Amino acid sequence: MAHRRPSYFRFSSVSEESPINWFDSRILMIQQSCVSCRTVRGEIHPPGGILYENERWMMFLRSRPPLVAGQGFIVLKRHCENVAELTTDEQALLGVIMTKTAQAMMAVLKPEKMHFGLHAERVKHIHMHITPRTAELPAGNIPLVWLSSWYGLVERLKLRQPISDATVAAVAEGLRGAFREI
Repeated sequence: MAHRRPSYFRFSSVSEESPINWFDSRILMIQQSCVSCRTVRGEIHPPGGILYENERWMMFLRSRPPLVAGQGFIVLKRHCENVAELTTDEQALLGVIMTKTAQAMMAVLKPEKMHFGLHAERVKHIHMHITPRTAELPAGNIPLVWLSSWYGLVERLKLRQPISDATVAAVAEGLRGAFREI
């Protein structure tokens, strides 16, 4: 009698005869629901689209950014949840895309400073948060979670307008041109 996986481990792309174990099933389930994996596959379209990519990473701007229209992400093209599991190639190409992203942002947005952060708490997929710190944002080591919460409150109180995806897309177009020139 053939072993049958429980129904919650069945996927339309995996047949009963597939030699897939529980761990492979869990990874497949995560990849199907992971927002970063869905963006890499083209199921989610960030405002302004993908601005730059290399063999291992892609860069795009965030939808409805809480701080500035240039906030974005650098996302690994494969699902990985632990920095210790990055390949040598992925490590090297991350440095390249970070440098090009900083150069493009400095050319277009002219921020006071560029911030890159790796959190991967809510979205487990390895990704870098990109925040160009403009003159309007406070300097110093202020956690983005607090700053985002503060700006969210200010928007709910109608003291500041939210940043629209149309504004983000316009910034993305300027950055796309800068990436071409780098």
